[in-house]
Amino acid sequence: RVAEALLPAATAAPGGAPAAPTAGRDAPPVAMQLAEPPGSEAFSNALGERVVVMADRDLSRARIALNPPQLGPIEVRVQVSGEQASVAFTAHSHLTREAIEQALPRLREMLGGQGFTQV
Repeated sequence: RVAEALLPAATAAPGGAPAAPTAGRDAPPVAMQLAEPPGSEAFSNALGERVVVMADRDLSRARIALNPPQLGPIEVRVQVSGEQASVAFTAHSHLTREAIEQALPRLREMLGGQGFTQV
């Protein structure tokens, strides 16, 4: 499998209620949570685990609630096409966007462990 870019977006989409897990391109976002605060050492691993679950289960969208909640959620979109996957992040907080950028090497490593490779 090939993982394209893992890029944090600059702004967040307006909120909406998270839904139960469903696969497919037009499915509502899956609700997930991260107890590890952005910028902490464990954040990269925890975020990577959520993205790997999404790719493995063919989940295209997720809304990840953060700790502390004031940082707003992270919106994640995963698109798998054949042996390629691309992941896009959207976050409300500048702190969260920086934490996602710092987590990118770990995310690529974790996806590589699941059979995805970089292009």
